[in-house]
Amino acid sequence: MAGHLIRRLHQHATQVFQERMQAAGFDLTAVQFIALDAIALQPGIDQASLAATISFDRATIGGVVDRLEQRPCCSVRSARTIGARASFT
Repeated sequence: MAGHLIRRLHQHATQVFQERMQAAGFDLTAVQFIALDAIALQPGIDQASLAATISFDRATIGGVVDRLEQRPCCSVRSARTIGARASFT
C-alpha cells in the first residue's frame, strides 16, 4: 500500500512541476531542470559526473544532454581528456 501512495505522490508532483513550468513559459522536463541546476552549481562538470550527481544512468544522460545542447541555456565544450564526453557551463 505504501508503494502505491509513493507512486501517486510522485505522479502528482511531476504533474504540478510540469504545469508550473509551462505556466512560466519554460519547456523543461524535471530531469532537464535538475541537470541544469547541477550544472549551475558545478560549472565545467563532465557528463559522467553530471549523471552521478543527479543519480541518473550514464547511458541515458546522453539524451538529456543532447536536448539541452539545443537550447541557449547550456553550452557544451568538447572534452580534452579521455573518458569524458563534454563539460557544461
